[in-house]
Amino acid sequence: MLDAFLSDLRYAARGLRAKPGFTLAVVLTLGLGLGANAAMFGIIDRMLFRPPPLLIDPETAHRVYVSQTIRGTERTGNVSQFAKFVDITKFTTSFSSTAGYTVNDVAVGVGDAAREMRVASVSSTFFGFFDAKPQLGRYFTAAEDAPPSGEPVVVLTDATWKAPVPTSCSPVTPTYPPTESSPAFGR
Repeated sequence: MLDAFLSDLRYAARGLRAKPGFTLAVVLTLGLGLGANAAMFGIIDRMLFRPPPLLIDPETAHRVYVSQTIRGTERTGNVSQFAKFVDITKFTTSFSSTAGYTVNDVAVGVGDAAREMRVASVSSTFFGFFDAKPQLGRYFTAAEDAPPSGEPVVVLTDATWKAPVPTSCSPVTPTYPPTESSPAFGR
């Protein structure tokens, strides 16, 4: 059986040597296919299968998406979901704690200094899921996370803190004016 396999391998090698153009095409196709597959697996693995960095107890943390159907189209992560998040938090017995978040691209700043930034609006319980302390200041409290009476609070990443601040904001206590599309979470 081994002799038959080696004979077949020699026959294939002779055929590939006889047609170098075909051999090059086969090798390139296999290389690109394997490389693309490995790259996609790496991306999907990091995005879907691995927990976010610094997550406390990743075995018990789960993402729950609330979706709604509007005119036959299912949508997930709409701004109007804050009331549903509050209901899940209030009435569920399946979770020991919950946190809400949504991500939007919003205009930050006023006039010519405005720029579009990706902003995550989170509930006050969001930071309790992670083992990360703020470098400066504190996270916001549940009292500040009580719409409509809560205070607007901003938690900046290190990169955002070091970036140029819009001229309408103070670098020590930035006040980013809310926009029409300001999300409900984290207010």
